[in-house]
Amino acid sequence: MDEINNRNNEYIKTELIAKLLKHFLPEDKSSRLSSDMVKYFTELIFIFIHQAFTRTIQQASSEGTIHVDIQHFEKILMQLLLDF
Repeated sequence: MDEINNRNNEYIKTELIAKLLKHFLPEDKSSRLSSDMVKYFTELIFIFIHQAFTRTIQQASSEGTIHVDIQHFEKILMQLLLDF
């Protein structure tokens, strides 16, 4: 797991994810933000983005083009959201 987190830290900063989570979580005293939770959430976001890119490229390829466009992303988006 550490090698995955190190790889993701090059692309997605855990500090950014922590700030986003703090911004969108309720401000009660009961909600705490652990470092493990931030690491796992960063991993989840990395996998989601990686899957989005991969599926979009596969969709464009299946249509016989090398140019990826927003329409290719729109075609895979519903299934991607259902998978996550």
